[in-house]
Amino acid sequence: MTSLFPQFFAYEFFTPTILRIVLGVILIAYGFDKFKNRIGSEGATSPLGVSPVSLWAKVIAIIEIVSGLFLLIGFLTQLIAIIASLIFIVNLLKVKIKDGFIRGYDFEILLLAVALSLLFLGPGAFSIDLPL
Repeated sequence: MTSLFPQFFAYEFFTPTILRIVLGVILIAYGFDKFKNRIGSEGATSPLGVSPVSLWAKVIAIIEIVSGLFLLIGFLTQLIAIIASLIFIVNLLKVKIKDGFIRGYDFEILLLAVALSLLFLGPGAFSIDLPL
């Protein structure tokens, strides 16, 4: 099958980089949101069934922030993709599934797809992981 824009195939190595940076920024935003708005409240991790809520919210927030930073620089990308996938699966099954698809778990599925794509594609250009 022919492509509409075959000249874009020359830049396919940059695709994982775009996914990595976007997912990294989103993970950092999720982590800081937990610190800013939800630490100590019941909304952050109580649907996950863990307690004490504040401690686990801090742990998850730190994991999200560090994972996002690692994705931004392209360090341990495939490992972080697995960790992010697990975060999104747990969030999807424990928190978002009751909200329905639209404005519920649709965004979590998209983020899970991006994380799994990074797992299989690797870090892309401009990363520390880049094999020589």
